[in-house]
This record gives sequence, structure tokens and C-alpha cells, in this order.
Amino acid sequence: MPEIYTLIGEISVDEQEQFQLLSKAITLHPQSPIPYIRRGKIFQEKGKVLDALSDFAVALQIDPSQTEIYQWIDDILAYLGDEISLHGHDPSVHALRAQAYMKLDRYEAALVDWLAALEIDPSNALLIRGLADCQLRSGQTSRAWESLGKAITKYPLLPELRLDRAKISLSLMEIDQAEEDLIEAINQDASIGEAHFLRGQIFVSREAWLEAETHFATASQLGFEQPELFRQLALIALQKDELEESLRYFDKGISLGINEDILIDAAHVSKALGETEKCLKYVETLLTHWPHNQEGWELKAHIHEELAQNDQALKAYMNLAQLNPMSLEPWEKSTYLAAGLGRWKDALNAVSRLFSSGAAGAEALKIRG
Repeated sequence: MPEIYTLIGEISVDEQEQFQLLSKAITLHPQSPIPYIRRGKIFQEKGKVLDALSDFAVALQIDPSQTEIYQWIDDILAYLGDEISLHGHDPSVHALRAQAYMKLDRYEAALVDWLAALEIDPSNALLIRGLADCQLRSGQTSRAWESLGKAITKYPLLPELRLDRAKISLSLMEIDQAEEDLIEAINQDASIGEAHFLRGQIFVSREAWLEAETHFATASQLGFEQPELFRQLALIALQKDELEESLRYFDKGISLGINEDILIDAAHVSKALGETEKCLKYVETLLTHWPHNQEGWELKAHIHEELAQNDQALKAYMNLAQLNPMSLEPWEKSTYLAAGLGRWKDALNAVSRLFSSGAAGAEALKIRG
């Protein structure tokens, strides 16, 4: 049970082991606030205030009644305020508090600190990007784009600024503007893996698969690793009927982070390869994190049915029927599976649904009788 990892993590004397166990608990049980709280305290004690605030903020979203967290947050902000009082000439302390406010979704306060930092060091690319990111997250997309544009005009040799503006342009579907910035960023610094990744995304939108694959491969070689990058490489491999290679890319993406789209894609590919156990593993992971994913329940039901594991198939079809009551197939499948297992109450409930829809056939009516 996921709670066991939290418990062992709390009593472990080894700090690294404690952290790993709490992280495991979060992966397995992301809706429990306790492991976030415990891990946040470890971060706070180690002086990693941004990581601590991230965990505290998640815990409060899950359970706002954890009132002690508010005091811990106030303690961190008070500490950062003292640092600014002592070292206000250092832009990094303003930037640190700005990031802290952003962890708490307090963007107006963060903007004040970003601007204060930029007054001290106006040509610092990290500070310019921080300000634009804050504006973007607070819903000021146009202002973020303009802030980056002004900075690019003043400091044209900072490719990171063009990369950020390209990302905003892509979100606004301004593809030509985004591509112009990405090309310039790569010309200035060809080692920016994310720029190659985004160019690859643009080529995908144009169905220029060869060019897309080239840029994705370059991004990977440069050390840029993101689940979506390996998902795109996997999908390109699928187009070439390279199923084993595709699954390898999906596995690489999953190793970087649980992703709903990658898991369902990987499940379909492994099923096509006849790797049933691996397919079920993907589906179980998917449904653990996204229990309302209908495609996952449908795939799970079909696999168990093919394996003649009718009890598990029935459970999956019943879940699917509850998630999508207007679809008749889950009700029909549930009718016959429940009848075959002698679970007449479940069979009657399912066939009644078919009967009320007018879709019940002769065999279903016989079961109802």
C-alpha cells in the first residue's frame, strides 16, 4: 500500500532513503497530502525553500485543513524577507523570493521582485525570462511576449529570450513568428536542445516527418529529455511500422514521468506486439493515475476478455459503463459476462439498461426473463 512508503519514510534515519520513500509514496498515491508535507519539511530543513514551497502548495490544494503548513510558508517568506533586508543589492535574492511567490500563485508580489531584480541587473537573461514567465502564468500573455520582444531588441544575442518568445508564439498559433525565433536561436547557439525539439514540433504540424525526426534526434543528442519528445519519436517510428523501436521510445518517455497519452499509446503498441502482460502493466498504471480514462478501461476489458479472465473483464466493463452510460457496448458485455458468471443481480442491472434503451436482443431478453 502507498501509505507504507510514507510510514517507512517517516521512521527512516537515512535522509536520502527517507526522501526516496516519500517520493515513491507521492508517485503511488498523489492524492494524499501527508508525503508532500513530510518531504516538504525535509526540503525546508535543508534550505531548499522553493522545493519545500512546491510540496506545501500541493498539500494545501489536496487538503486546505492542514493549517500548520501556512505557518511554515510564512516562516519561509519571513526568512526571504530578511535576506532581502540584508542583501537587497543582490538581484538573486529578489529572484529567489519572486520564484517563491510564484510557487504560491502570488504573481503580483512576484512581479514586484522580478522588476526589483531587473533594476539591479537589466541585461540578465534569467531575470528577463523570470519576469516573462511570471506574466505568462498570471494570464498576461501579450505582456510577456512584449517584454521578451523589448529585451530581444536591447540584447539581441541572448538566444534564450528568442526560445521563450517562440514558445509563446506557438501557444498563440503564430507559427511563422515562432519558427523565425527558433531558427535565430539555433543559429546563435546550436546546442539548445529545446529549440530543436520545438522546431520538430512545427515540422510535425506540417507532416514533414523526416525533418521532424532529425530535429527530435538532435534534441535528444543534446541532452534535452522530455516525455513528449520520446512520444513524438515513438509515433514517427510507428509510421514506419517499427513497433519495437516505438515501444522503446515510449518506455523512455515513461521513465521520465507518468504521462497519460504515452501510457495509452504504449499499451496499444505492446498489445499489437502480443506483449499482453506489458500492455496490462501500462493500463494499470494509467488507471491508477487517471481512473476516468475510458480508453484505458475499454482496453483493459478487451484484454481480460481475450484471456478468458471474465471476472476482471466484467469489472472493467462495469466501470466503463458507469463512466459512459450512453454507450451500449459496456452494458451488453456486462450482461453476458455477468450471466456467464452467475452474477444475476449485475446481469439484471445491465440488461435492464439495454431494455430501457430498446437495444436488447433476444438473448438479452432471455437473460432478463
